[in-house]
Amino acid sequence: MYSKLPYISMKTIYPQDVHYTYKQITIVTAILSIGTQHDRMDAKTMPPYMKAYRYISNQMVIYTTNPTAGTLLSAARKGLPTKIIKVNANTTWAFSLLPRIKATFAKKQGLPGEVISSMKYEFLTDTITKKYFNTKFYGWLDPHYFHDIGEGTVKVSSKFTINWPPSFNKETVAIGAVQYPGMLYPKETAAMSQNWVTSSLFIAHHRTMLKFARDYKACAEAMLDTDNGYFSDDNKLIYAMYKTRRCSKKPAVEIQAYYKPKACEFSPWYYFGYLCSDFFHDSKCMHLVWNTTQTRT
Repeated sequence: MYSKLPYISMKTIYPQDVHYTYKQITIVTAILSIGTQHDRMDAKTMPPYMKAYRYISNQMVIYTTNPTAGTLLSAARKGLPTKIIKVNANTTWAFSLLPRIKATFAKKQGLPGEVISSMKYEFLTDTITKKYFNTKFYGWLDPHYFHDIGEGTVKVSSKFTINWPPSFNKETVAIGAVQYPGMLYPKETAAMSQNWVTSSLFIAHHRTMLKFARDYKACAEAMLDTDNGYFSDDNKLIYAMYKTRRCSKKPAVEIQAYYKPKACEFSPWYYFGYLCSDFFHDSKCMHLVWNTTQTRT
C-alpha cells in the first residue's frame, strides 16, 4: 500500500456538501496541468468535456493542479457529492520516476502523458485510504472519457449513474478491452506497443483496487530497474503485467475484460463506460461477446 501523500491539501478548495453515502461506487478522476498549451482554461468558458460531469450522479473525488479547473468543476458539479483536491503533481510517486525515463521523453514539452497516466493509481489509493466517501467500490474515470456527452454527440437529458457492469465478478478489476489477446504479439519485447485494455475507466471493490494499484506500482518500478528498462502509458504497462513476464511477479488480482460486440457502433475505447451507465440501453451493445477473467500463467 502506498504511504500517506503529504503533498495533497486536505482542504476542499471549493467546499460542498459531501455527506452522501447511498451510492455504490465512488468515481475518481484528475485534471492535471502538464505544461502545454492545452492546460490553458478560461474561468468563464467550461471545456466541452467538463459539461458531462454535471450529469454523473456518483460521488466524485477530483484531483487537480489547476485552480481554474477547480472553479469550473465546482460549477459543473453543483448540488452533487464532490470532493475537489488540490495536488502538486511534481511530488507524486509517478513524477519521481521521471529521472529514470527522461531520456525517452527528452524531446517532449512538459510532463509526459506516460507519467500522468501512472498518477491515477496513487490518487485512487489516497481516495480509498482517506475514505472521502463511504463506498465499497471505486472507479477511475479519465477526465475526457464522456466528451461525447459534453459535446452533444451523445444526448443525455438527465443525470445518470456509473454502475458496475453486467456479470461483474467483484473479486476482479472490471475494465474495457480494446483487442483480443490473440491479436497481440506474444513476444515480451513487444509489450510496450500493445493495447489489450483501456484504463480510461475501470471499477473494483476497494480492497481489490488497492491490490491492483500496489501491483501496478511494483510492475512499473520493476520494468524500469531492468537492464533494458521500459516505460509507457498505463494501458501498455497493464498488458505487461498480465500478458508477459517482464514484471517481477504475478498480479494478486485478475482482470475482467469486457469486449465490444461487432454490431455496437461505439469505439472499443469508450464502449465500457456506456455499458456501465444506467441511461444506456442499446440492444446491439448489451450482448457481451466475451466476459472472462484474464491473467498470465
